[in-house]
Amino acid sequence: MATEAVCAKCGGTGWIIVERANVSGAEPCDCRAQGRAERLEDRAQIPPLYRHASFDNFVVPGPDNPIARRELTNVLLAMKNYVRDFPNPARPGLLLIGEPGTGKSHLAVAALRKIVEKGLECLFCN
Repeated sequence: MATEAVCAKCGGTGWIIVERANVSGAEPCDCRAQGRAERLEDRAQIPPLYRHASFDNFVVPGPDNPIARRELTNVLLAMKNYVRDFPNPARPGLLLIGEPGTGKSHLAVAALRKIVEKGLECLFCN
């Protein structure tokens, strides 16, 4: 029977008791952040087909289709910029429109996964 390691700092509670100015209080333990992104991604309900979608493995068309290559490269860059600046009240969301098979879902999941890495909760809906 395998046992899970218990944090030595907090004993698995997720909180550490601290004393400041003769007053006791509790602070979150560092262990609470460990694995948070993985747990958030698991709860995001990403379909199995897109479980490994990322900006790095998004494939833009080759030089034989220069218009699609240029357009999808621009969309990829816009998505990366959106995620980099997220959250941004001036740009609360994105709308991806295009023909089936152009990569909209792949890019949406790639963005979702990057936002989850920032510690924010997300949910994939189609």
